[in-house]
Formats: sequence, C-alpha cells, structure tokens
Amino acid sequence: MASTSSTAAKPRWSLADKTPLLLNLAGKDQFVDPEIPAFVDLVRESGLKAEIFSYENTERGFDDDNDGVHYSAGAAKLAWSRTIEFLKLTLHVS
Repeated sequence: MASTSSTAAKPRWSLADKTPLLLNLAGKDQFVDPEIPAFVDLVRESGLKAEIFSYENTERGFDDDNDGVHYSAGAAKLAWSRTIEFLKLTLHVS
C-alpha cells in the first residue's frame, strides 16, 4: 500500500482558544515567520473572529514614528485606527 505523506509542513498552532485576533502586518517584513500564510489560512478556515491586515509597501516598524527610515504615516494611522476600533468592539467599550 502506498504511503500518503504530505510535503507541506503542518502548522503547530491550535485554535482551541476563540479569543478574537487582530494582525497588522507590514507587507515587506522580512522577519515575518514563513508560516504566517498557513496560520492566516487556518484562522480563516476556523471561523475565529479575526481581522488580518497587510500594509503593502511597508516594512517592519512602519508604525514607529521614531524610525524615519521605515515609518509610514498613512499605514500607521490606518493600523492604529483599526486597532482602536477592534479593541472597542472586542472589549465592548465606547
């Protein structure tokens, strides 16, 4: 009988905890774990309440206004507003 093994690495996460999730990712972050795309797929398939945003043409630290090289005012402002809205909705505050 032929073995059916997958060459794709299996994610090491469990989504048993249903805590809402917000990810604000830099589109060009060279340090983003290569498993993030599989994790994002797993989150979406699980039905977990999640908001996942990737800010194109930004690098790690795009939200740090002390980093003149990587800072992106527009993306940082959008990420911050999304974070505040997410927290308000998740924590049920106004």
